[in-house]
Amino acid sequence: EQGQVIIQTYTPSHYAVQAAAAQDYEAFFEKEMERRRQYGYPPFTDIIQVMFGGRDKRALKEAVRSWRAHLIDAGASAADIVAAGGMEYDREETEYREYLLIRSLPEHTNMYRKLLMALREQDRQERKAYSIVGDVNPYSLWRS
Repeated sequence: EQGQVIIQTYTPSHYAVQAAAAQDYEAFFEKEMERRRQYGYPPFTDIIQVMFGGRDKRALKEAVRSWRAHLIDAGASAADIVAAGGMEYDREETEYREYLLIRSLPEHTNMYRKLLMALREQDRQERKAYSIVGDVNPYSLWRS
């Protein structure tokens, strides 16, 4: 059954909008893969998200800074490790989240996993007052 779709956009010339309007999945796929290769996005690299959560905003920011420095000291490229800002959540008490994003070639992802697990264990032994969740190629980079 035929239908009608209305697309509202500020960028009607964007390749994704053009391909959707033409129902040309192959053109979209080719252009998207070209851009992902060019900018180093999955599936050509892995994105590792590390989320720090807790009530002490300053401690979270310090953890992100410290973990980033440790990863760079271990040989990671500073350009591929981004402290990606935070979010505030109102629950029973205010909770904050800070994020560290790592772009990794697939063959280096296991090395990053091992480094991150060692850092997490060190923080656990020091009884840091925040939680840490890691995800490789997350569905969404910003979770609530």
